Amino acid sequence: MDQLMKNVSGDLPIRQLRRGDIVEGVIIELNEREALVDVGAKSEGVIPQSEIKGTDYKVGDKVLVYVKTPEDRRGQMIVSLDRAETAKSWIDLQDAFKNETTLEFTVTGHNRGGLIGLVQGLDAFVPFSHTESASDLSVEKNELQSALDKMNGQVLRARIIELDRDKNRIILSEKEATIEEALEERREKVLALKLNDIVTGIVSAVMPYGLMLRVGDVEGLVAREELTWDENMVDEMLAEFSEGQEVSAEVIEIDNELGKVKLSMKNISTNPWEDIAKDVKVGDTLDAKINRITSYGVFALVRPGIEGLIALSSVGDDAALEVGKEVSVEVSMLDSTKRRLDLLFKGQNSD
Repeated sequence: MDQLMKNVSGDLPIRQLRRGDIVEGVIIELNEREALVDVGAKSEGVIPQSEIKGTDYKVGDKVLVYVKTPEDRRGQMIVSLDRAETAKSWIDLQDAFKNETTLEFTVTGHNRGGLIGLVQGLDAFVPFSHTESASDLSVEKNELQSALDKMNGQVLRARIIELDRDKNRIILSEKEATIEEALEERREKVLALKLNDIVTGIVSAVMPYGLMLRVGDVEGLVAREELTWDENMVDEMLAEFSEGQEVSAEVIEIDNELGKVKLSMKNISTNPWEDIAKDVKVGDTLDAKINRITSYGVFALVRPGIEGLIALSSVGDDAALEVGKEVSVEVSMLDSTKRRLDLLFKGQNSD
């Protein structure tokens, strides 16, 4: 019989618990003074009366407890429900911080620097500089106080930007959460678009660097270089657009990570370089207008959107070239793919 008892006890591993361990157990006894929890150790864990008073725990409930004292002078193990919940909250917050997870923050008040409240049951702080919902700090003091008081009880979505358990410090940012949520929303919306789609959008902004178009729920950019094939007409073309105007464009780039879309208006118009390649060849003589004069050559416009470079070596010393002058040129090289046209000066056209 003794041997049998040894075998049975040997098959039942006993947990060796230490202070700070968080374990799951089952309530096996409940009275006015304490609750006993079976955690698989050589003795039951004792939950003090102060932590179970007023609760609705019952025998058989599973609970998470924190080991405060593995064995006191009476051989009892003292455990805590409250400290287990707090410890688990810190573990959850560490995971949320690492994974940049958005959490819910309940406002309980405010101080001079920002909002104070609870996240996962722990005290946390949102600086005013990281809030979206707090009132404008420039308003009258009484109005600001009233607006902030009304925020008590509100639940905000925020992200952890600083976490220090030793200092019991949790700093949150509502702005970080809203920025990421807006980005995620943009990512989902751009999935409706495909490369080379021809779309119709409404001009939402006219900027020096191009047009912003709203295509359904997506905001897209038509950069300056994608407005027209004629680089010399970009500023003039931009000046013709206004907010609310309807415009067609081609989807030329989709950034799923950032939720951004690039569009092109010139791609849905005739490419002048493709046209000139069909009816112009090396040796042909063309009429052109001087467009720019530089130290390394003279640029002349032979067609709208088609500019060629006149080699200085072909221009005589007596040629008084000026911007706007009509001249005759000969095609010495044409590469429509690279959009390059080299010209030789033949003479000035008569006025």
